Amino acid sequence: MKKNIAGDLPAGIMAKQEVRFNVKVALKYYRYLRAFCENAVDSIDWYINGQEIPANVQAIARNRTETLTILEHIDRAIQTYHELCEQEGETRPYEVIVRKYIDPKEGADGKGKPFTNEELAFIFEVNKRTIERDIKAANTKLSILFFGISGIKNKPTA
Repeated sequence: MKKNIAGDLPAGIMAKQEVRFNVKVALKYYRYLRAFCENAVDSIDWYINGQEIPANVQAIARNRTETLTILEHIDRAIQTYHELCEQEGETRPYEVIVRKYIDPKEGADGKGKPFTNEELAFIFEVNKRTIERDIKAANTKLSILFFGISGIKNKPTA
């Protein structure tokens, strides 16, 4: 029986575009993307064994390479966000994002299930609304760190 590394898949189907240009979705699926990269076949294994590499294996290997590149970028952006939070003297938003999406540190159930906003509020001794504001502010800043100028959304003025 194979170990469930990333946890249960969240409800709903995601489109590829959603992950590419949406911080919330990229964070939500971060652990699944990481699990994919750790478990996907690599065409090099076929090459070493002298076998012809099937097109579907080549496609998986290309997707793995692309996903690893994106995850490396996300990891760097999150590290930069951590450094910026430290400079501003407020690391809670970073810690909330990491515990909710990236590394739940054994999670709420002791098995890696991500924390809910209520559980995070209890851990950080703030109210749930504060956690929601932290997540919203982090998503705004991470959007810029993930996507550069494309991450800045223009809001029409009244």
